[in-house]
Amino acid sequence: ARVLLYLNDQEAEVLAGAISRDMLLSASRVTNILNSLEKKGLIRKRSDEADRRKVYISLTDGGREDICRKRRELIKRYENIFRQFGMENARVFLDLTKKFSALEEAEMRQSLPEK
Repeated sequence: ARVLLYLNDQEAEVLAGAISRDMLLSASRVTNILNSLEKKGLIRKRSDEADRRKVYISLTDGGREDICRKRRELIKRYENIFRQFGMENARVFLDLTKKFSALEEAEMRQSLPEK
């Protein structure tokens, strides 16, 4: 799902290597994810004619529809949870989640090998 969201945020086709770099995933992991998404008809791959090693990735209409459907389902689920959680607890939860996410991202970036 993260790769679909990443592709949805892009304005044009994206190199598979850029997905790996930007999402902090190994090339082999991205290849497996992309193969699975392609089999489901959610993405399309296009090889660069000048350099066959380069593979461009884009969402299909089905991929965009899948993202919209999943977002609607997620919003409904979270609305229900937060309604039960209460406003103050929801604010505290979101604040802590933002802080945790920032720390996690910093840790991940520090653990990347230097180029």
